[in-house]
Amino acid sequence: MTKILALDTSTDACSVAINVDGEIHEDFVVAPQDHTRRLLPMVDHLLSKSSLALRDVDAIAFTHGPGSFTGLRICVGIVQGLAFGANLPVIGVSTLEIMAMSAQRLLGLAAGTPILPVLDARMGEVYWALYRLVASESRPDCLLVDQVSPPEDLVSQFEQSNLYLVGGGCPVLDQDQMKHFGVSCQAQFYPHAYDLARLAPELLASGHTQSALDANPVYIRNEVSWEKRRRIRSQ
Repeated sequence: MTKILALDTSTDACSVAINVDGEIHEDFVVAPQDHTRRLLPMVDHLLSKSSLALRDVDAIAFTHGPGSFTGLRICVGIVQGLAFGANLPVIGVSTLEIMAMSAQRLLGLAAGTPILPVLDARMGEVYWALYRLVASESRPDCLLVDQVSPPEDLVSQFEQSNLYLVGGGCPVLDQDQMKHFGVSCQAQFYPHAYDLARLAPELLASGHTQSALDANPVYIRNEVSWEKRRRIRSQ
């Protein structure tokens, strides 16, 4: 029997899920700037609901980014603390991939749909990746890996037929171009730990794990972006 604990605080949403041999329970809430207070009680609640102690879990999965700098640090810090204490491996997964999986499940998107999860990266940029959905129980095909760029760089992707966008970065994109190409978009959409917990057993079985010591946020920012951030702070 496989038991996975999954955590996500990479956006304004905070969610925890537990997968016990394919039966998944999730606690999800949109709670900006309240992740620190909420996350551990949510973990305790789901463990108790499943009649499990942390030591009974096989691994802890988490969204490693991209996303909110503060949210990612909170999640990684708590994941490391839990994993160290119970001597558990951890599984880091892209926030954007989980958003794609959540969108397929919650929005009923068909296999074959190209989906572009997008998050506001601030500083005039967005985080994004491009996936093509496959069977509902499978990982989406990654067509373009996680990256950060100015919003206008995404216009070339709008020409894809039936493209669907999800995530908080949608409002900063060129709305006229999106309408011109008939791009569907849902801005109020977040990753769900449910889908992370759904994916994690496959990753655990294939050895896609790391020690808690090696768990780190994946910010994607390149050196140019960080230099720009320093300039903004100094002004």
